[in-house]
Amino acid sequence: MPLRTQRYDLTDEIERIDDELADLKATRQDLIDADEDKRDAIGQVNQRITTLEAEQRGARWARDEAHLSPSEGGVEVWDHSVDTLEFAALSAGEIAEIFSEITNRTQRVVNIHMVAQGTVDAPYHDSDASYDERVETVGGGLPAAFVKFAYNRINSLSTVGNPAGTASKRSPAETRSQTPTSN
Repeated sequence: MPLRTQRYDLTDEIERIDDELADLKATRQDLIDADEDKRDAIGQVNQRITTLEAEQRGARWARDEAHLSPSEGGVEVWDHSVDTLEFAALSAGEIAEIFSEITNRTQRVVNIHMVAQGTVDAPYHDSDASYDERVETVGGGLPAAFVKFAYNRINSLSTVGNPAGTASKRSPAETRSQTPTSN
């Protein structure tokens, strides 16, 4: 049983990403207009924009094209139109299973395995299929932009306590306040 599941409305996700992109583009312009050198910050913002644009393409494809014939931009493993998809958080054991299955641990390969494991309800998902069959369906049947979109939702659900992913970036004061002292 999954730790936590969430159903995502594709139109809502596309709009949410639009809003985030608009904010990031405004931030990028502010950084460009700043008097001091902000190259690193601009690079980080550009990287986030690129990721979000790919996710948005993936969500749009899932909503608008995935169910079409392959000649029209769809895929065979997606046989009907949907407005929502459901993903699950992965437990430590499920993530360990993924890493025990793969020898090539590049991010794209990890993404494929996590989407195969973390999809609960989507046209390409067959809950009765073996793990290997689900991996083959995701890796061989879905576009990279959609896999990125799904992976980021599953990864977000699987992250607890620090959804921003900044656990390794504590300030020295935060680190000191969490270090036990002896009296």
